[in-house]
Amino acid sequence: MRSWSLTGNHLGSIADGLCLDEVSTEPPQPVGRQVVVRVRAAALNFRDAMILRDTYTLKAGAGTIPLSDGAGDVVAVGPLVQQLNVGDRVVSTYFPRWRSGPLEPEYAGDQFGAGRDGLLAEWLVCEEDELVRPPAHLSACEAATLPCSAVTAWSALTGPRPVLPGQTILTLGTGGVSLFAVQLGQLFGVRIIAATSSGTKAARLKALGADTVMDYSANSSWDKEVLEATDGFGVDRVIETVGPQTLERSIRSTAVGGEIAHVGGGGFADSDATTFDPRVLHGRSLSLRRVTVGSRHDFEMMNQAIAVHRLRPVVDAVIGFEDAPLAYERLVDRSHLGKIVVDVNGADE
Repeated sequence: MRSWSLTGNHLGSIADGLCLDEVSTEPPQPVGRQVVVRVRAAALNFRDAMILRDTYTLKAGAGTIPLSDGAGDVVAVGPLVQQLNVGDRVVSTYFPRWRSGPLEPEYAGDQFGAGRDGLLAEWLVCEEDELVRPPAHLSACEAATLPCSAVTAWSALTGPRPVLPGQTILTLGTGGVSLFAVQLGQLFGVRIIAATSSGTKAARLKALGADTVMDYSANSSWDKEVLEATDGFGVDRVIETVGPQTLERSIRSTAVGGEIAHVGGGGFADSDATTFDPRVLHGRSLSLRRVTVGSRHDFEMMNQAIAVHRLRPVVDAVIGFEDAPLAYERLVDRSHLGKIVVDVNGADE
């Protein structure tokens, strides 16, 4: 089996932090409710770069196989497996043990690529209910992008109080969660305001369905632009993907009774991150909700919507397995628009 693993070198280059391993062994035999998955494709999230640099909440020791997101097909099943069969296409879940309901602490610490080996390998062995079936119209590369970014965007839009047709949402940047929020937001019938820092990316956001696109790099007071675009009311939901650097303006952009769905953690890992003035909350009625991806149930509900509407994820690049460090480099230089995928095992076959 070929796999990439973390070396534990957090200070060197990306290549120094990864090691390609090759072991001449057959896939293990599954027991109980285990299945063996031939991984076809794996996708990167910013948390994977944080894990490599040892700035993520969970620690992954040397030898850990990285990446939480991947898609493949079942090649063997244990004697107690009931839901899956050999040949079924499957996708990993971000929190393998979180089935539904609230996220429990013991589930949060168990993630593919952090608390356990991940998907940057030719084979994955796990329990059958730690996987879901992807929408049938998606390729392996497209399906691999769903477990983290897409489910997070879905949870940000649904959650305890789903967005409603005719409401307005604001997305920040062009990361995976933001792009999925633009795509999924259309399924809910909301108006979408998207803020970005690039003219090229602005055009792509318009093509994906954003109703209004603004360049926050050209206007540091972009919250005023949001208010102007909403006749002074503000947006009903902000998909806040940055953190302290943008939170104050996100608050100023939110309507009375609105919600800020805060996702991601990259902004909090920045030692130079600014704080916001809490006085901005005075006189405002809004909710701030922390979104931590979603459960297996959330994933399955989202997949039904994606299947009905034939939504296709935005894939920026597909990189060969031997060149996996290049995928990390493309991720951290932030020049991409869409998900970065590694072709592990013949993703297009």
